[in-house]
Amino acid sequence: MKEDITDLISTSINELKNASQKEDIIAESKIINTIISLCEAYKNII
Repeated sequence: MKEDITDLISTSINELKNASQKEDIIAESKIINTIISLCEAYKNII
């Protein structure tokens, strides 16, 4: 489960980089919220 969440966080960070390059602020904020949620889920597993 931890590996799955880690992979999702990594993928989300890459998506955030792409959105940032396109200057898509709405996508950036959604991705940041997703990353925060994934980090909270990871923290709860530990």
